[in-house]
Amino acid sequence: MTLRRYTGKRYLPGDDVLVTENDGACNMIESATVTFRDIESGNDAVVIVRYDAASVVLCLSLKAGADVEVQMKKEEAKKIIEALRKAT
Repeated sequence: MTLRRYTGKRYLPGDDVLVTENDGACNMIESATVTFRDIESGNDAVVIVRYDAASVVLCLSLKAGADVEVQMKKEEAKKIIEALRKAT
């Protein structure tokens, strides 16, 4: 799993180098955007899920804080899905 600060730019799966393009567009498919209020801080928050054939990206953002983006292989994403199912 790769942890990166989200910049809105596109990354290549498995590559730690930022791919800069003229429009900075992401070529991944966005499957969900979930907004909610963070229980601890009370800030507005959002989780964005994107994917391509090789990987899944989760972007976690607080309105009043930094963004974090993690990119992982699909097998790692399945483990997170299972953990969320267990927790709910």
